[in-house]
Amino acid sequence: MVESAENGASSSAEDTSAALQRKAEGRGSAGEVRKAKKKKKRNKKVRLGRALYVLGSVLIVRSERPLNIRKVQNAIVVAKGKKKVGKVHDIFGPVSSPYVSVKIFQGVSERRLLKLLGRKVFILHKRVAKGAVKGGKEEKQGGRAEGAEGVEIAGEK
Repeated sequence: MVESAENGASSSAEDTSAALQRKAEGRGSAGEVRKAKKKKKRNKKVRLGRALYVLGSVLIVRSERPLNIRKVQNAIVVAKGKKKVGKVHDIFGPVSSPYVSVKIFQGVSERRLLKLLGRKVFILHKRVAKGAVKGGKEEKQGGRAEGAEGVEIAGEK
């Protein structure tokens, strides 16, 4: 009996020391790794504007500020609580506060759309890792293109 108690105590002590060693090395437990993975997959919710009209299978949204078209085009539109409404189809109107047409998903009821009118809607913004090249091309450092030494740019002397 004494041997079994000693074995049990030594195995738990080994487990504890192994856990402390993993923590010191920055590896963490399996549960911590799963939590970290879940955090990485989350999308950021960014305000798009207020829903104004429903025209058939299209929702018209008015943005309060200028939009980055590359980030907004084809983005998923959600209502409060991340309930998916549709996908951005087109951006039109003035640059300072453009209108956005959203193609509504098939499963969204008309009643739910009518509740959205006058309320804020959001887009799911995918996070980009730091150091990633935006736009698919590397941006050159400097104000002028190569081979344009003799060309003056408006407002620059």
